[in-house]
Amino acid sequence: MTGILQLFQAIGLGLVLLLPLANPLTTVALLLGLSGNMTREERNQQSLMASVYVFCIMTVAFYAGQVVMNTFGISIPGLRIAG
Repeated sequence: MTGILQLFQAIGLGLVLLLPLANPLTTVALLLGLSGNMTREERNQQSLMASVYVFCIMTVAFYAGQVVMNTFGISIPGLRIAG
């Protein structure tokens, strides 16, 4: 039973992590709700750290994606044709 609960928690966390991509304005409400007990400085620090983490992850994904595409010989025009 705990395995199923952990699965649902992981799925829920994944959906919450995708929320900023779908609707950034909703994320503001989510941030304010989750950081209700934090001071303004703590909230700003958390926002800064989240921004740094997102930047790092996106940079790694960009370069890793380039390596994968080059490895398999996939080009951007080829992706456009494929749809």
